[in-house]
Amino acid sequence: MNIQNLLSRFRNAFYNIENIEKIINKLLTINKYNDLSMVSYEKGTSDKFVIDNPIVISLTTYGLRINEVHLTIESLLHQTVKPNRIILWLDNSFKNTTIPYLLRMQEKRGLEICYCIDIRSYTKLVPTLELCPNSVIITVDDDMIYTPDFIEHLLNAYQKDSKKVYFYRGHKIVFDKKGKLAPYENWVTIGAKGSSVFNMPTVSIR
Repeated sequence: MNIQNLLSRFRNAFYNIENIEKIINKLLTINKYNDLSMVSYEKGTSDKFVIDNPIVISLTTYGLRINEVHLTIESLLHQTVKPNRIILWLDNSFKNTTIPYLLRMQEKRGLEICYCIDIRSYTKLVPTLELCPNSVIITVDDDMIYTPDFIEHLLNAYQKDSKKVYFYRGHKIVFDKKGKLAPYENWVTIGAKGSSVFNMPTVSIR
């Protein structure tokens, strides 16, 4: 992951870039020099409920990405609305490996590392549904840096109508003139444009 390029991309996409820069610059320093004295010890989760049900962030990673996923998790530990749990799901094969030290440090601040059978992209959702059936679940990707108000915005929408699935990023499924499914690259990127069975979320709250 090229974090500098990622920052440049987010600069054009989000209005709250100053807070993002602070987090990323801090992460870049830690990642470059591995200076553990600079690692934050601030708690990133909360025991308090802001709604009736617990808020759980769920994600997974694989392969060498495990050495970089702490960057994503760090952005989730700096939210204006703190989740009750942040769960990182790893394939069972990771049980026999050494977990990166920065992830172990993040465990002290609220991260939970759990193991399960690898079911590809569903790994970040299905095991959490089984573990936390009565929770509000936010699924995230392992290669993104999230704005500090990421949870806040999703939660504000969710509280208006909890029967819907809300997403932070997604695409509208497109069909060609013959009614056949168009290639994914032709699908339309969408934002807050109403609900539809043809909306496919890639980062969502449910």
